[in-house]
Amino acid sequence: MDNSVVIAWIRCKYSLILLLIYVKQLMRVSQQFSS
Repeated sequence: MDNSVVIAWIRCKYSLILLLIYVKQLMRVSQQFSS
């Protein structure tokens, strides 16, 4: 596989993980505000 393809895939996966963490934090904050 090409090196740039691997880098792009890792970056995409990393962004998805960050997004997941961000959404979890956001949901936790919204739960605190609602209660």
